[in-house]
Amino acid sequence: MYMAELQGKLSERTEGQEDILTSNVFSFFKYANRQVFLRGFLSKALGIQVSDEEAENAEFSFWTRYDDGTEPDLVITVGDYYLMIEAKFRSKFDSENEEERSQLLREVRGGSLKAHNLGKKFCIIALTADFSYKPENFQHVEEQLHNFKWINWQRICGFLLETVEQENLPSTTQLFCQDLCKLLDKKDLRSFRDFMSVLGGKPRFEYPPRIFFASETATLRGGFIGFQAPLSYLERMAESPHRIFFQGRPLFTSLSNGNKLEEFREHIFFSKEA
Repeated sequence: MYMAELQGKLSERTEGQEDILTSNVFSFFKYANRQVFLRGFLSKALGIQVSDEEAENAEFSFWTRYDDGTEPDLVITVGDYYLMIEAKFRSKFDSENEEERSQLLREVRGGSLKAHNLGKKFCIIALTADFSYKPENFQHVEEQLHNFKWINWQRICGFLLETVEQENLPSTTQLFCQDLCKLLDKKDLRSFRDFMSVLGGKPRFEYPPRIFFASETATLRGGFIGFQAPLSYLERMAESPHRIFFQGRPLFTSLSNGNKLEEFREHIFFSKEA
């Protein structure tokens, strides 16, 4: 499905479906190296800590059906957690559709009960395409839900790119991950990464001793050669042995008391012989 979508073989309506996007992204986390990708994603993006063994034994349940017929997009049972992921692409959580709102709350009730029966910590994760968290989109959700987290698709793409750059991965895994990032990029779900993050947080370049080119040796410099070269021929001006501004009172003394400044009777500029 990745390549078909990357090559434009799917209709625009199909490409815009949230279920396909959810399947493409989280199938990668299911089948790729879980110690690297799943464990790293949970830790860095969601602040959820699990062990390598727990990541390996995680269970992925896509569109699992509860007794009342509701189907959350994805449930990941990993370690001490029962994670319910509700994904949105072009739609929003702040829906005016009361039936949709009721469905979400029923899913949460079913997930909370399931987590309780398994002895797990329940957490619902809202996944959207917004570049930043928008409280107005989650008002009806946050009012009734606990253990609520938000993340966007862009953060997932950024995590994948960072992991490919920093980890020593097999070439096939790198290609798989890069294709997924291309897919997210095609959907405008790739955020801007500043230069320091690309460099791993540490600059890998040395600062040059000077920031301007050598005008005297530049071939295409034109007529103007800047200020540094012309001023270099002037003799250095001698420092004044005295203060060149008024004497007798501190500089920041208030003048509101009517006292006049004492007149400075010497030259305020120094001569070359000084």
